[in-house]
Amino acid sequence: GYEQIEWSCAASPLDALAVCSRPRLLPCCCDHHGLIAAHPENKCHRCETMAQHPELIWIKTVHVLACLSGVAWGRYQVAYLNSLGIAPSTLGALRAAGLAAKFFCTPLWGAWADARPGVAPLLAAIAATASLIRLYQSPTVVGSLPLLFALKAARSAANGLATLTDALTLRVVEAHREAGYGAQRLWTGVAWGGGSLAVGYAIDARGYDAIFTWTVGFSVALAALLACRPAPPP
Repeated sequence: GYEQIEWSCAASPLDALAVCSRPRLLPCCCDHHGLIAAHPENKCHRCETMAQHPELIWIKTVHVLACLSGVAWGRYQVAYLNSLGIAPSTLGALRAAGLAAKFFCTPLWGAWADARPGVAPLLAAIAATASLIRLYQSPTVVGSLPLLFALKAARSAANGLATLTDALTLRVVEAHREAGYGAQRLWTGVAWGGGSLAVGYAIDARGYDAIFTWTVGFSVALAALLACRPAPPP
């Protein structure tokens, strides 16, 4: 048999010891010995990150689209409602109503994700939030404070996207050795920063209607992506 060695993606065994401390029976795939095909368990961390499994690419894209579907309203809702003549004090009260609804309903989304693993809870949240946001364009709703507060509370309660995306991510990384949660989650920050800038330019070019077109468009794209989940590793 083979002796237990510590070779990795380094030029020599001594260099390998400083890179990867996991014991393996065979040299790693990237040191050109050609033996890893018969023993895939001997891949080192660097090799695994170089060859991304389709499901890891998929979950990163889910984070990007989930963030983009919410960034327009999340970043510019105050500007939009203020443009309709709603006072800052009322905007603050609306924000409080939304946070209260989310406080009570977020654990329910989490419980549903635990009870039914998969994409179904996230698809339900996408459908609800994308449908309800259109009501903010209704003169009847924005002209009535009770209806506006009810809409704010209802949409915030339905907006479990962040919680459900995180729950889905944790289940995906459980199936992939050495695939960290943070490496998937960081794409949310990238999308939030880039999306905020892009939506600002879109509003300047097309007005506040761009918020709703953007939100619904990326919600549809996210739903389509969830329907195309790659098979997990065996």
